[in-house]
Amino acid sequence: MGYGMPKPKSKYDKRLRELGCVPYTEILSKADLEETDNLAESVVGTPVTKKTRKELRALIAQGLIPNFLTVGDSLYINDEVGSDWSGPLGIEKTLLKELHFKDLSTGLRAATNRLKRKMH
Repeated sequence: MGYGMPKPKSKYDKRLRELGCVPYTEILSKADLEETDNLAESVVGTPVTKKTRKELRALIAQGLIPNFLTVGDSLYINDEVGSDWSGPLGIEKTLLKELHFKDLSTGLRAATNRLKRKMH
């Protein structure tokens, strides 16, 4: 979809904002967003922000989005329309239980622990 094309508004937009979240499109410049996506693409493939609506629907059906990920003291959120959000720490339980977002942090920690056990 890219940043030049308007996206549909997320059904979570109002609640995410109430929780103190802000879309990265309101924080970063278009050039910074594209640079971030290009870096992500070089590491993990096509970022959610560049997925087609068909690809997004497939990710939703698989339960992979909407999601959130805690990295250090930052909370990264992907909604169902492929928008990235920045959120404050401390809202993870609300995202998980009220909004039913997938917690990618838990899955990554579990996978890391399994690998550590296999290595020892």
